[in-house]
Amino acid sequence: MKLTRNALVAAALAAIFLGPVSAQAALINGSFELGDPTYTAPPFDTVAPYNSPAETIRFDNLSAGLTDWMRVSPGVGAGNSVVPPAQDNDDHLDYRALLGWTVHGDGIDWNSGDNGGATPGRGAFRADDGNLSVDLNPHAAGGISQTMLAQQIEVGGTYTVSFSLSGNPWAGGTAANDPNALRVLELAIGIGAVTSVSSTAGASTFSGGSVGYFTFVFNTNDPNGDLNTSDALADYSNGSPITDMHWREESLDFAVTQAMATTGVTLLFHSLTTGYTGPVIDNVGVAFNSAVPEPSVLALLAVGAAGGLIARRRRARE
Repeated sequence: MKLTRNALVAAALAAIFLGPVSAQAALINGSFELGDPTYTAPPFDTVAPYNSPAETIRFDNLSAGLTDWMRVSPGVGAGNSVVPPAQDNDDHLDYRALLGWTVHGDGIDWNSGDNGGATPGRGAFRADDGNLSVDLNPHAAGGISQTMLAQQIEVGGTYTVSFSLSGNPWAGGTAANDPNALRVLELAIGIGAVTSVSSTAGASTFSGGSVGYFTFVFNTNDPNGDLNTSDALADYSNGSPITDMHWREESLDFAVTQAMATTGVTLLFHSLTTGYTGPVIDNVGVAFNSAVPEPSVLALLAVGAAGGLIARRRRARE
């Protein structure tokens, strides 16, 4: 079908006034539901967990809610090698078990959410999306990163990063304003690979330089921000799954540069919280937003549309 000049102008104006167009970018395993099929063996651990009853620690049990959590050990730098974890009574896995992500710092706890199935499992935290989520503090501050390759980057607009945020409530104190209840997350965005991860705000580094550092705080005693601890997250120390995590949706935008399209851009989620209870994240997504035309372009389109309407009215009178 051949479009008239007026129809083309109208379509262009409609696209402008309807706002920028978004498309989902290529981010792997944003909901943390997948194990890595290239792992040397099906993801499992032979070390018995400290909790009781004893269980076989396998990824398929984790994803089914039959295992409450698994610990994933960190990689080095960009994640090309592995630091063997100290053998204790925790559930350790090679960092490669979490498909698409490199693990940093002290590692992470990969949590089952029980998912409310017909046959309830052990569970830990009820996920916001699917059955699995990530606690960024196993014993101390940890983190995960993923690099969007240069060929995936679209220049000329912005990216919106979105994710769900909560926190591990164990040892959070009793008062709404208790600092022990605060779980602090930093999203660091950089060009190229991660070269170092720091538990100090704004100190992590990337091979091509940083784009920005963004801090988010979740209060496990006062998730609604009303100084009322009646909505506090339940303490997991009693062994029961936390079914109401008070997940909070977070998002931010950053501009797409040519350097990103040359080297790639990395998202690094890491904890700024000490101890073994940290921020918990789920449902990470990235969307590209096309650039809004410059004012001069809008003016030209408006003039073109007006001219088309005038010409049409003239033809109608003839």
